[in-house]
Amino acid sequence: MYKLLNALGLVFFIPMVNLKNEKGIISFLVLFNGIACHISRTFSLKYWNIIRNYDILCNFIMGIYIIYYSNYNLTIIFLDLLSVYIFIINYLYYNSFFFIHILGVQLPLSIVTYIY
Repeated sequence: MYKLLNALGLVFFIPMVNLKNEKGIISFLVLFNGIACHISRTFSLKYWNIIRNYDILCNFIMGIYIIYYSNYNLTIIFLDLLSVYIFIINYLYYNSFFFIHILGVQLPLSIVTYIY
């Protein structure tokens, strides 16, 4: 059940959810995919790894989209790459520790989305 703690950082995206603009749609997709990913992993659903990979792929595509349409804003690029790096390190060496995931991945990506 502790794996569900990884989903706590999704609350950073809730204030930006708005289906009338790009930022809001991106925030909604992050929130929806993140909830599906973290719940499926917590309860060890049959295809949780496929849902996780779909979530990672969607987040990667949205990150590239934001970088491109923000005219390559250096702050956005830095925070995006930092969150990817922390995600990989946390996954490989810390077994996706929730505190690192929230502060090192979800918080920077929510800032990226907010700046966008």
